[in-house]
Amino acid sequence: MTTSQRNRCYTDNTTAPDLPPNIIHILCKQTARYVIVETTYDAPEDDPIKGAILEICEIEVYGCVATCRNNVCDGSGNCYNGCVDGYWGQACESQCPANCDQRTCDGTHGFCTSCKSGYWGNACNSLCPIHCFERVCDKTYGSCTQGCTSGRYGEMCNRTCSIGCVGGTCDKQSATCSNGCVQNWAGSRCDGCDSNHYGSSCSMECNHNCENSTCNDTNGFCTLGCTAGFYGDECDRQCTSCPSGCDPLTGRCNGDCLVGKTGVFCDKACNQGCEDGCKQDSGICSNCIDGMFGDVCDRNCSSCPTGCDRISGRCRGDCPAGKFGEFCNKTCSQHCRNGCIGLTGSCNDGCTVGKLGDFCNETIFRNKACKRQDVNQEEKKDTDSISIPGIYDTAEENAGYQELGQLSGPSHYDQLQGPATNK
Repeated sequence: MTTSQRNRCYTDNTTAPDLPPNIIHILCKQTARYVIVETTYDAPEDDPIKGAILEICEIEVYGCVATCRNNVCDGSGNCYNGCVDGYWGQACESQCPANCDQRTCDGTHGFCTSCKSGYWGNACNSLCPIHCFERVCDKTYGSCTQGCTSGRYGEMCNRTCSIGCVGGTCDKQSATCSNGCVQNWAGSRCDGCDSNHYGSSCSMECNHNCENSTCNDTNGFCTLGCTAGFYGDECDRQCTSCPSGCDPLTGRCNGDCLVGKTGVFCDKACNQGCEDGCKQDSGICSNCIDGMFGDVCDRNCSSCPTGCDRISGRCRGDCPAGKFGEFCNKTCSQHCRNGCIGLTGSCNDGCTVGKLGDFCNETIFRNKACKRQDVNQEEKKDTDSISIPGIYDTAEENAGYQELGQLSGPSHYDQLQGPATNK
């Protein structure tokens, strides 16, 4: 190769006594097969040796990679004019991401200038949301730029329009139903039931006993209360026993019960012995029918001919013949003449023969020794054959009678037989 065929990249003009640098970086912007280093300088200090002498320890040759733009790089191999399309990095050694549009990217970071359709992100390695219209989205944020497919809304088209929207379509930003609501649905987004329906599909009707047939659209509970005669969360329970209606939640009656009814629900009957009904809270009777008494008129005083006190049961007026006591439930002594006094039971007109005392419950005694001498002759007479039960016939028994006679006065026997005859 002749000198004329060579391209000189560097000439060193250092003269003695100076020496060239130990390390020299030479930029040679050429394409070549060989590298030639030569000198023509004959240094005097080399005498007596004549001629030029060149001492080289090492020569390192760096070529630019083909991906450097214009095939130009510095001594370190860095492409300072940039990279050809599809590559990035200082030495243009890295390929641009596969989803960069036209495979172009930033030479420093490898960020795609733009993405192929359906991808987003700096490296275009993220798919656009599936519901973006035509799968087009913003390169930086991934938001759908061309709108959403039917039935979707939101920046990423990741939210579903309400099933209450006619046709299932709604505005991408506001979710407002474009064509209005289907039957039983309501609201600008048609995402709730109308006031008369409830359930996940708004297909269930509110109970007609709800005021204005209005209920909660989730559970069907009546939101405005119940119509008269009904109560409960869904107004599905009746309180027909309440003449003035009832509490819509508890069913407790408002106001008084009908005559003859009692209880917080007016569903219990007053006792049959009550007259003119009873109190709602306690069941205590206002009055009792004849022959009954007590708080609830459940006790009988039928022994009282003219009725009794409603609370105590004590008879009003006189007891019937042969009866006495506060309740006329005690029987006068059978030995009373013409009955007894109603309060105490003492006999009115004395006692029958052979009895004495206030209550005619004491028996008259006679002494056997006081009998007439001619009793044997008189026994044949009808009048002497009268036997008085309970009259003692012994002296010992008579002693008791004499003592009793002193206390009680003449006996009925003396009245009947007359004075005793001495022997």
